[in-house]
Amino acid sequence: MTHPSPTPHDGPATTVSKRELERFYRSPMQQTLLKELRQLIQPTNAKTCLEIGNQGGAFSYFLRKHGGNWQTRLTSATAVETTRHLIPDGDIAELTPERLPFDDNTFDLVVVVDLLETMPDPIPFINECHRILGSSGYLALNGRYAGRLTPLGPLRRYLERRRPISSVPPREFSKADLFELLKTGFDVIETRSYANFFSELVHLILQSSLQTIPADAADVFDRRLKRHRIAHPFFRLAFQLDYLLYPFHGNHWVTLGRRHAWLPRNSPVLRKAESITGAVLSTVR
Repeated sequence: MTHPSPTPHDGPATTVSKRELERFYRSPMQQTLLKELRQLIQPTNAKTCLEIGNQGGAFSYFLRKHGGNWQTRLTSATAVETTRHLIPDGDIAELTPERLPFDDNTFDLVVVVDLLETMPDPIPFINECHRILGSSGYLALNGRYAGRLTPLGPLRRYLERRRPISSVPPREFSKADLFELLKTGFDVIETRSYANFFSELVHLILQSSLQTIPADAADVFDRRLKRHRIAHPFFRLAFQLDYLLYPFHGNHWVTLGRRHAWLPRNSPVLRKAESITGAVLSTVR
């Protein structure tokens, strides 16, 4: 698999930055997500952009290489600290996504990375994104497809049962879920998929392994980086094998929506608690 346009030697030369850049280059899934997002959002020169998520670090650094005036809001204090090492002059802060601390119509583009899957109900957050976007603004999102009938289903469920008690299983989205989520405020321009069977298999095993490392361990970053190094050659092989499955869509998606005026689409309210079918049939004699 080829890397995105930056090279591993880009970026500040601090120890934290070097380790974070190496972690990114040992993470083909993150590189692929970055590549797919870039192809969706196109150059962002002269645009006011907001990144929201829990990735940060090298991902945020390379996302800014696309041009534009960026702000980054992350849900993890650790991610904020790491990202500031790479982007010392950047506008980077921590936030909770329930209420975005920005005025209406502030941004031309909002990019949400690995965040929807952590939300029990993402609709209020999507409403906030609509509020802070300009009238012709764009929203880019990513997530994982639901309902994939593949051999990975049982493995995924098994690995999720091994999650720490405090860990919430990632939320998944079908195409219908995605449409329902965005239909009130956005027109879906394009949706792309990536990570087919083999790369998703390696990804699931790696993520399960990373979750066994205590978050408060003194050497947590080094231990995670070591496991990324071990997984990297398997990822390279997996992405090559995925080419054999090219006609099939992947397990993960990225989508781009264009903001439109708020148009609530509510289900019809029927008298006497009738069903829609009953109401229709009652008019046919």
